[in-house]
Amino acid sequence: MIMSGWAYVASAGETWDSAAMAIYDGDEIRAAELMCANPVIQLSGKTVFSGGERLRVPVVDTREAESGESAPWRR
Repeated sequence: MIMSGWAYVASAGETWDSAAMAIYDGDEIRAAELMCANPVIQLSGKTVFSGGERLRVPVVDTREAESGESAPWRR
């Protein structure tokens, strides 16, 4: 995993939520924002990256989530 400016290069085997955890300091709930910022990759239906995919990294409010909040797909 490499971060450079506003881009992130995914490693082989990484997923949207593991990339979000790496980018947003352990905050996997930000995977939705990451996916929305990368519609071309999202439309290709990738759930696991091959490695080398360059993702746009949106700036999001990373204030601590309310107690018990988790990613929508884990509720």
